[in-house]
Amino acid sequence: MVHIMDYKPGAKKVDQLTIYALALSRLPALRLFHFKCAWFDEENYFEFSAGGKKF
Repeated sequence: MVHIMDYKPGAKKVDQLTIYALALSRLPALRLFHFKCAWFDEENYFEFSAGGKKF
């Protein structure tokens, strides 16, 4: 499992993390379902599994 985490002040949904996961999943040994993406700020934490998204 690969975790991609990003600090964002005023944590709002970030599609940028999905783009990171898509780019890294191009490596031969990694598939999109191996990635968990999360973003956070001082008060909030959000996460999703990149493999669960539909493109």
